Amino acid sequence: MADATVGDEISLEPNGTIRLTLTGTHFRWRRPIFGEFEKFEELWAEVAAQETVIVDEANAVPEVERDVAWRTTFEKKLRRNVLEWTLDVWRVLCTKEPPALDDCAPWMGNASFHQMLKDHWITVPLAASSR
Repeated sequence: MADATVGDEISLEPNGTIRLTLTGTHFRWRRPIFGEFEKFEELWAEVAAQETVIVDEANAVPEVERDVAWRTTFEKKLRRNVLEWTLDVWRVLCTKEPPALDDCAPWMGNASFHQMLKDHWITVPLAASSR
């Protein structure tokens, strides 16, 4: 297991690359080309579809049975669903292998991370030219 005392950092670079530091190890993601970006969005649609399944299954459980352990499991399923997408993207854009699923930072399994990446990739040339 990674040393959790070393901080994580993310830097969205003006050229479209992303620099990640996870527990002291540095990674660089190149910017995706259009076909890759489209594939990432197709994969994201699958994430959304799977999330619907997870939520529908959760909604079938009566409220009285939704204890802390159940809620933790539900949230873990949602996070892992997003995290698998993140690791798929990682394998395409980075020359270094990603960490194991269980060694990833929790924020990497948050849907807002996907949105941040997408926003960066679709606006970076405009943002860079305005400097």
